[in-house]
Amino acid sequence: PGSVVGASDVPVVQSWTSGSPDLKPERLNAYEMGLRAKPGGNWSLDVSAFLNDYSHILTVVPVALRPILMPGSGMPMALRMDSVVVNGGRLRTYGIEAAISGRLMPYWKVDIALSQLHCDPDASAADPAYGVRWVDQTLSPKVQVNLRNAIDIGDRISVDAQLRYVGELANGAVGDRVGADLRLSWRPVPTVELSLIGENLIQARQQEYLMPNLLRPDAYAPRSLSGQVRLRF
Repeated sequence: PGSVVGASDVPVVQSWTSGSPDLKPERLNAYEMGLRAKPGGNWSLDVSAFLNDYSHILTVVPVALRPILMPGSGMPMALRMDSVVVNGGRLRTYGIEAAISGRLMPYWKVDIALSQLHCDPDASAADPAYGVRWVDQTLSPKVQVNLRNAIDIGDRISVDAQLRYVGELANGAVGDRVGADLRLSWRPVPTVELSLIGENLIQARQQEYLMPNLLRPDAYAPRSLSGQVRLRF
């Protein structure tokens, strides 16, 4: 009693509307150029560059701020922010992808892949008048590297090992990470394959994604071990 509740003391609850009658589909113009070469032997090299130009990206624009009153007192206990979804965003992404594949031995195949992504948001997309993009471009990793080994031990046993690196997300909110998977397969007869699969073996669990626009707990991918039976007819 006797105190004044300031705007900073009242929580804001966002309430998004379903959109605008003038809403248009998002548009993408994609350009890609690639090169494939065979350096020698069983090795091949693929390199490509790409440019993606997005327009009419969905953005959320606040249109009204309304108080939510406490029953019986008339005092505001929260503020409801009503927003509308419009086509106010634009984004340009570009990068390179490279992959090399070959055999170190007749029974040992190696695949190495690298991708690098850059995002160049248009100035209008960062203007508050155009709202906040529905999808944050920082939720895509800038760098990804993948190394895969496939080894055949005779005709019945195969070992597949994969090591991967994924860059950080959301400006470090989800850190960069290294993951490893392993698969051991045995074929007692040509039509039956039994496999033991381990995934995310380096850490007990790791966060792979972030959804800041949704009020939900962070999700983690756990270390896992599974089996598989495959029948061929």
